[in-house]
Amino acid sequence: MRYRRCIYQMKRTGAVLLALLLLLLPLQSLALEGYARFGKGSNAIVWPFQYEDSYFDTPGTSYQHALAQASLGMALSAFRKADVPLEESHGDIKTFFEELGFEQPLFSHYHLQPSISTIATAMAHKKLGAYTLLAVAVSGGGYKDEWKSNFSIGDSAHHIGFDSAAQQVLQRVSAYLSQHRLLNHRVKIWVSGYSRAAATSNRLGALLQDERLVRPEDLYVYTFATPNVTKQEDAPSYQSIYNIVGAFDPVPMVPFADWGFTRYGQTFVLPAPQINSDYVKRVAPVALLHLRYTGTPYWSNLSGISAVGKLLSSLSESVRDTQEYTEKLQPLLMDLWAKRNSRLGMLTTFISHFTLKEESLSGVLRNFFSIISNSLGESMLQGEGAFAPQWQEDKSLRDNLAREHFPEGYMAWVSAYSTLEEMRTPTLVYRQLALDGFDKVEVRDEEGNIVASLGFEEGEIVHGPEGSLTFTQVGNELELNLPADQDMRVSLRAMGGVLAFLRVKEGQAGYTRMQVYETGDLTPREGETFQLTLPRLTGQAEAGASVYQLAGTQRGFALTHQPNAQALSAQEMNSTFTSMFTQNLATGIAVMLLVFILLLFTILLSVRGLRRSMYKRRLRKCGTPLARAPLRGNFLNRKQPFKIPVKLFGLLVFGTGLAIAVAAVRVGLSWVREIQFIQQRTMFLFSLMYYVPFLVLLVCCAFPAIYAGGYALLWLSDLYMLRTSRLHARIGFLFSLGLGAVMTLPSYGYFSRILLYAVPLQILFLLLLLSMLRRAIKRNRKLDQAAEKTENSHNNEAENQAIVLDK
Repeated sequence: MRYRRCIYQMKRTGAVLLALLLLLLPLQSLALEGYARFGKGSNAIVWPFQYEDSYFDTPGTSYQHALAQASLGMALSAFRKADVPLEESHGDIKTFFEELGFEQPLFSHYHLQPSISTIATAMAHKKLGAYTLLAVAVSGGGYKDEWKSNFSIGDSAHHIGFDSAAQQVLQRVSAYLSQHRLLNHRVKIWVSGYSRAAATSNRLGALLQDERLVRPEDLYVYTFATPNVTKQEDAPSYQSIYNIVGAFDPVPMVPFADWGFTRYGQTFVLPAPQINSDYVKRVAPVALLHLRYTGTPYWSNLSGISAVGKLLSSLSESVRDTQEYTEKLQPLLMDLWAKRNSRLGMLTTFISHFTLKEESLSGVLRNFFSIISNSLGESMLQGEGAFAPQWQEDKSLRDNLAREHFPEGYMAWVSAYSTLEEMRTPTLVYRQLALDGFDKVEVRDEEGNIVASLGFEEGEIVHGPEGSLTFTQVGNELELNLPADQDMRVSLRAMGGVLAFLRVKEGQAGYTRMQVYETGDLTPREGETFQLTLPRLTGQAEAGASVYQLAGTQRGFALTHQPNAQALSAQEMNSTFTSMFTQNLATGIAVMLLVFILLLFTILLSVRGLRRSMYKRRLRKCGTPLARAPLRGNFLNRKQPFKIPVKLFGLLVFGTGLAIAVAAVRVGLSWVREIQFIQQRTMFLFSLMYYVPFLVLLVCCAFPAIYAGGYALLWLSDLYMLRTSRLHARIGFLFSLGLGAVMTLPSYGYFSRILLYAVPLQILFLLLLLSMLRRAIKRNRKLDQAAEKTENSHNNEAENQAIVLDK
């Protein structure tokens, strides 16, 4: 009996479990795995995410992180596919809609060649019970000339380029709803975009609410890497719009918040080592996902981020509002974009705008050059192992400077966490230390642990524990970014015998301007130690509100607020790297000008030689070829008073030219041996800038002198040889002066002792040779004129005698 009862109970339990399983199966089938597809060729990325129709049962006024993940998948799938015809460039978003069950897709502007007025979108709908879901994906990749509209900021309440694109999309949404007879039914709208498309989607979300096409609870707008869109004061109060941006992604920084621009809805910021003291822990799952789906490690270039930030800050200082931008900077950016495929065209456009049209922006040009030169110098130091590597030599300049804007980074961050609170950063403020004249620096957190340190031992730089906090060399100062989310204490030891300074900057992610506090130049004693306390900051402090004291054992220095501090300090503007690159650039430009003169001179010689050849050919045809003076008795003719000094100085010039040519060969060979061991691209670029102009100058200095001396030595009686020698001597003298000026520079003066003697001697000998040539040519002309007069008189006498005889 008990056995039967047990069997009955087991059957009953199994039936219940089977019923539950059957009930659960439909619910599980509602969960789909979608895929974001983006990239091109072999580098195309397929990134999975979870999707459920039930996301849209929750009002759009509540943020849903799972929906944010799916929205990013839709935004990235909406990129135009590369390496396919335009007619097929919507392939990824078409597949996206099919996988998630959306119907009747409409693809707009994907088939058009991108221009400033195009904006590609994909729309499709899906019936979900009592309502219809409309998905609107705005294309944020592969837009080419569409990107030009980013520069069209204008001087109105909204960014003109983004507003125009959003108005177009709004019209398409209204037309789609009307075409499918959805205007009188309950419709929920799901919008997503990335970068420029994010700005368009952000503005579109506001327009949909302003036009009352959809209620806030039925609107779901998720944007990523979103630029600022509007100056509307109540923009953050718009519900149902959510923006996820990188803390130091340069694209969301523009148009500048300092001009009053912001975004609609709520903005959530991703963590960064500059603002989060627990960044290493936060980035760990992100790095794992990034490696899994891209096959490459996750990395950031803190040096590149700093360089871009300084450039943007410099622009915001020079261009104070949108009116100035529209008048001064917008035409330049438009012209540069139009000529982006021609480096020479971009360079000439850049120079013409800054030097001819907008001289008020010349400060930006100087800052730009300082930033570039300091970044190159910093890259070289990192490549040599002096600092932790930031610049990736195997990556392009775009990769290094705009890495924070790459979509795979956003995908890794959004996918790595299941909730918004885990992903977003709770703080946005950070500090930046800049210092010089200290040989030991230690930074400790509030628990007393060393989080960053740097010291000099036996001429080498020694760093502290590995982590996200690293020192970098910027110009003549050391720079360190520190999170402000906890108390920190900095210990410093002075070198002594040199000027020292300390600067503290307070910044906020998304803003270009920073508050600056500094000590000015100090004269500490060797080994003198100081302490600096950095208290926690919960938000951006008011200008001048912070108090910093550099406290020593016997004396202290207060850091004073600098309300008019520039984006770049004097140590950055006048750094050793900037001076070095300025010198090399000036040398290169001067050599290019001299080479241009040499080319003109070569053309002149070619034309001159061709004319003489044609003249000799005509004489031979007439039966009267040019007479050649005999070598014997004519090479050194004492009856010709200038022949011996001309040939003597010609021999000396020939010898100095030959010596310089030998030095050029030696320098070239030493450079070839050196570059065989250069693996770093930046160091190779610097070597190129350093050696090539000097080698070209040596060659252009040696050969004209050799030719001038050779023609002087070969002169017998023909005036053509003297004139040719003089031409070469003049051009050789010009290049010799240029080489002499370069040899006075300390960086070139050590090259060769031969050059130290040969260059001034060549200048002297060329001057003397030119003087002798002028006298010899003048005397020969007089002799020729006298001979011509005598011949004419003889001819006249002969004619007169012939006339008399005829009579």
